[in-house]
Amino acid sequence: MDIARFKVTAEQTVIAVLTKSEVDVLRQIMAELRPAVGDPEEVVADGPLMWSDDPVRSRLYPRAYLDPTEEDAENTWQQIVHPSLVRGKMDHHDKMIASLDRVAPAPGRYLYGIPDALEIELSDDEAESWMSAIQDARIFLGFSLNIDEDNPEVRHDDPRAPGFAIYDYLSFLQDDLVTALTDLL
Repeated sequence: MDIARFKVTAEQTVIAVLTKSEVDVLRQIMAELRPAVGDPEEVVADGPLMWSDDPVRSRLYPRAYLDPTEEDAENTWQQIVHPSLVRGKMDHHDKMIASLDRVAPAPGRYLYGIPDALEIELSDDEAESWMSAIQDARIFLGFSLNIDEDNPEVRHDDPRAPGFAIYDYLSFLQDDLVTALTDLL
């Protein structure tokens, strides 16, 4: 993908430039990610963390105390902080989905070099939410597909190939958004 998906306007706003297929994929990813994010009312019980065996959730919500002798401190911290972390992630995902609801045809059929381009003007807050939501989706897919340094690519006939393609797409989006936001500085 060599066509940037985020543009900075002369007015210093960020415009997301997508196709209908990309909008559909992003909506689907956010829907699939929702259960992994969890429930803000989920209570961390005394003892091991409820999601300590779930690599996705363990990565989405890293431990504050890595020392295994600090389990009580870790549980206390999780009881205090975890609900707000979940609400924060849900808020970022909701803002991304709400902004996708405002998608509109770009003014000009081949604007940006993308046939039938759609665009969304993002507020600073929404652009930040996109960064967070895309990162969460990359974590979710990365662990779900077992992506690591030993298998950064798959063969086209691998059943995981579509997931890897979406992971690569999300990585491209994240990099492009970082570039756009850096241009604002």
